[in-house]
Amino acid sequence: MIVWIFLIIYLLLLRLLMGSLNTKYKQKLYLILSGIVIVLIMGFRYPKYNIVYDLEIYYNYYKNLSYLSWKEIFDYSRFEYGYAILNKLLVSIVPWPQFIIIFEAFICVYSMFRFIYKYSNNAFWGVLFYVTLGTMSFQLTAFRQAFAISICLYSIDYIKQHKILKFLVLVLIAATFHKTAIVFLPLYFIGQRKLNLKNNLISIICIVILISSANWITNFGNEILGMNYKSIYIGNEFGGIVPILIYIITIVLSWINLKNESDVISLNMTEMGLGIYAMRYTSIALERISFYYTPSIVISLPNVLNSFNDRKIQFIIKLCALILAILLFYHRLTYSEWADYKFFWQ
Repeated sequence: MIVWIFLIIYLLLLRLLMGSLNTKYKQKLYLILSGIVIVLIMGFRYPKYNIVYDLEIYYNYYKNLSYLSWKEIFDYSRFEYGYAILNKLLVSIVPWPQFIIIFEAFICVYSMFRFIYKYSNNAFWGVLFYVTLGTMSFQLTAFRQAFAISICLYSIDYIKQHKILKFLVLVLIAATFHKTAIVFLPLYFIGQRKLNLKNNLISIICIVILISSANWITNFGNEILGMNYKSIYIGNEFGGIVPILIYIITIVLSWINLKNESDVISLNMTEMGLGIYAMRYTSIALERISFYYTPSIVISLPNVLNSFNDRKIQFIIKLCALILAILLFYHRLTYSEWADYKFFWQ
């Protein structure tokens, strides 16, 4: 746990030492200096947990590929072809199995920080929310989907440029790492919707429809993708309520304060993420699907924090957001197995 607490302290001290991040140069420098430390912490982890086996599975998969021919790698496991090819290419160059963990950390952090740099002027808050609100912790073990999400974040550029073919190509490439990446396709058509009463009402209706149709959507997705997600929910009924409240508050305050001034793609992503995330109460697996959209919270939530004109109110709200984000992260540390940090050489 000490390593993760150190990370939070480092992010805060770095922000204090750099002062106001009021230029793109300062924002880039903050992203680089914080990103290096986050990559090292994510990448230098010991690959074996007692309960969560995903990390060890990916570690051993990478190690074992060095003994297989190119023809054999596609029969070795159920992993998608894109992920298998990437691992075979990497292991042919760097046979050290810890490298796949370091490489995954670099790709995830780079893609997220590029996303923050391009679509936000709030580098500090973007990094803080990336670490504390769940995106980083998800990427610690869900390697294939993390790669897919990273590729999907790049495809957002082509939504803004109205280049549907390039967008489709990137999403389809992402699907070769994890089939579920195709859920990102609708963003091309809804990503740039304006914030107005009509579209806000449509969003509410669509979220209600998604939640009420979760069982049917789960079964349909299983048939299309050949997956085996269960249409059941096992867990505490209050589980996930904090992220849902964060998404709702962000969306509502955006509708009230930001109007059409914010980056609409990030807000539309947050709305989509909320709809899918709320479906977790029918099938907990759908929570994982929502993570294609919920990284947008690193853009949309800081936009909300900066939307208050009164400086005193803005300061109080930001202070509360800072404290609550850190407390939420600490709470996760109290029960998550990855919180018991070990370096790979220990």
